[in-house]
Amino acid sequence: MVEDAIGLVILIIVAIILLMIAGFCALFSFDLLSAAVSWFGQGPAIGWTLLGVIGGSLFALVQGMKARGKSDDLRKVYIGTAISAVILLAAGIASPAGRSLIGW
Repeated sequence: MVEDAIGLVILIIVAIILLMIAGFCALFSFDLLSAAVSWFGQGPAIGWTLLGVIGGSLFALVQGMKARGKSDDLRKVYIGTAISAVILLAAGIASPAGRSLIGW
């Protein structure tokens, strides 16, 4: 009985740590994406704004296509979104703001 409780506590602690790591990785990736589009602004606020506009537009596009029954073309949208995210991530890493985030 006590061993089960200890195992459950350890499992919960490990799950919390893994969620924290996943959240940090997601936030760091989004910060690099925003660094890619913040080259013309003062700080990352413009980059975060543009990233939110792009993400919101893509979400609305997917929801609209699902509502209209155009599920066949969703694969193209998802592939285009993934390619765009990889390009923005690479540009964010290559930008001076991204290099300072990474420590290069």
